[in-house]
This record gives sequence, structure tokens and C-alpha cells, in this order.
Amino acid sequence: MTEQAKKQWTIADLTEAMPRGMSDFQMKQFVINSQITPIKQLQQIAMEADVREENLRKADYEDKKNQLKVEILKKKFDRETDPLYKLEIELEIAQLEEKMYLNIKERKRLYNELKTFYEVLDYFNENYDIEELIAMKDTLEIDYWVKRLGRQAGLDIVSTGRISTGNLQAMLDLPEEIFQVTLKEALRITNEMANYIPVPQLGAEPDKENLIKFNQDGTYDKIARS
Repeated sequence: MTEQAKKQWTIADLTEAMPRGMSDFQMKQFVINSQITPIKQLQQIAMEADVREENLRKADYEDKKNQLKVEILKKKFDRETDPLYKLEIELEIAQLEEKMYLNIKERKRLYNELKTFYEVLDYFNENYDIEELIAMKDTLEIDYWVKRLGRQAGLDIVSTGRISTGNLQAMLDLPEEIFQVTLKEALRITNEMANYIPVPQLGAEPDKENLIKFNQDGTYDKIARS
């Protein structure tokens, strides 16, 4: 029994088999989850889905318009007697058919990406009171910026040993009480990350790989990794 020949892939084969655009994982982890809070994740879902739905409507319109042009050109081709003009019409038809083919691929990408956003929205409908989230959007906006700036500042401390000028300026633009909450969030993130990542910028000894525990008053203690 002869072994079946291994498939020799072409670019066209790969283009057909591989997903176009962003993957399901990419959209969930880096487009939606990057927004940190549920209300902002919902806002991101709405914006992303709205753009794709609009592009689908445009693609449908373009398809209908191009198909109509092809039908008109075919009738023109049937009436034409000059071979050169007939060749020109054939080229125009071929161009339009190529556009329609590419449009099919683009619509497939849009449908695939929309499927992910619809699935995540279904999850929110099952697990959250969206009406309540929207009603609280002003309060939740503050929560979002506390978490976002706190995370950015915490990552600054872990990676460079200090809060960057841009993030610090943004934090100082907050009302005093919210600034204090944001600073605590930054220190919480720093302590959490320090469980896994040494912070040599703040005096860790290379042999011991000291970690840093930040206190609420801004001071810190060095903790030797066990």
C-alpha cells in the first residue's frame, strides 16, 4: 500500500485555510480584556462590532453595484462587433469579478470577527445587568481610570523603579482622594508583580534576587527570594 503523497501547499491554499484578520483569542484578550472593567469592555465591543457591521453593509452595497455593472457590460459585449472593444469589455468584467471575489473574503473576515463580539456580548447578557452598568457609567468611569492608571504606574515601578512622568502627571490631574486610591492600586499591582519579577532597579542584590514590597506610605521593604 503506497503512502499518500504529502500535500504541497500554495499561497492560495494558505490564504483560504488560515483565518483572515484577528483571531478569536486576540480579540478577546487584547481588544476586549485590555479594557480592564466590564463597562469599558462593553463599550469596546459596541465600537468594534459597529465598525464591522457598517463595513459589511458597505461590502453588500459594493457587491450589488459591481454585479449590476457586470450585467450591463455583458449586454454591451453582446452588442459590440469590434474585437478590440470586446476585449476591453472582457477586461472590465474581469476586474469587477476580481473585486467581488476579494469582497467575499473580506466579508468572511468580518463575519468571523463579529461572531466573537456577539459571543462575548451573550456572556455579558448572561452574567451582568447591562442596564445597571450603563446607569452607573459615570461612577464606573472613575473606577476604570483608577485601575488603568494604577496598573500603568505599577508596571512602571516594576520595570524601571519609578512612575513615568506621563503616568504620574495623569495621576496628579485626578482629584486628591482619587489620586490616593490610584496610588494604592499602583502599589497593589507592584506587590502582586513582585511575587514573580525581581526588581533590581531598587537595589536587589544579583545573588539573592531581592523582591520589593511597597507600603501604602510609599516606602518599601526588600524581601529576599526564598
